[in-house]
Amino acid sequence: MIGDATPAPCRRVLHVCHGFYPEGAGGVESYLRDVIRAQRAAGIDARLLTGSQVPWPDVGVEELELEGIPSYRLHRDDLFFDHFAKLWHPVVGAQFVALLERFGPDVVHLHQWIRLTCELVELAEDAGYPTVVTLHDLYTSCPRCFRVRPDDEHCERELSVASCAGCVPRYGHESEREVRASIELYRDQYAAEVARARVVLVASEATRDLIAATTPIAVERFALLPLAYPPRFAGLPRAAPPNAGEPFRFAYWGT
Repeated sequence: MIGDATPAPCRRVLHVCHGFYPEGAGGVESYLRDVIRAQRAAGIDARLLTGSQVPWPDVGVEELELEGIPSYRLHRDDLFFDHFAKLWHPVVGAQFVALLERFGPDVVHLHQWIRLTCELVELAEDAGYPTVVTLHDLYTSCPRCFRVRPDDEHCERELSVASCAGCVPRYGHESEREVRASIELYRDQYAAEVARARVVLVASEATRDLIAATTPIAVERFALLPLAYPPRFAGLPRAAPPNAGEPFRFAYWGT
């Protein structure tokens, strides 16, 4: 078990994320493709549970092979489920536990909650399956996911009603009381969820420090571990620095 002095061999791993090929092809998807393939090549029965952008009439799981990886794709039965106010879905939770009992992983490695349900760590731990979490982004500290405000301001504010009430996405029919309660619930629930994991990994000090500074999660809770895949742009010639007085231009590619 993770955290024991002499851990038992890990023979089965279930990775869990929001989406995967062919529906999405962002950084988390390509990272998981590399990691799971490497684990399977090493003799580990690593599989993937992914959410989907396509809702079904009823919550359901299809078993298929994606990018050569044994996978389970879960479909919710509602719309607009990326919205922070619709994170919890008890039927999805029940399907998740049923899948754990069927597969029996030694470790559940959670990469994202979106399109699934918000209490995956709690459900896995309560069912006796050790969990590892990798925080690829700032989602646990921001109901908008990426800490970019509508005016494009990079946000380093505390996750709170005072900071977030004017920024969180809304349907338009909510009362202010409901919005405030939703923000507080989001903050408290994710702090509790992260606290239940055996290990919480982040790839950079910047991610660690920003989440710790803006949520109730202590900085000591995070372990630094670079993402385990080859650099995507290795071997390119070094770019010339900007001339004096010119701005430094930075580009970011994602989904």
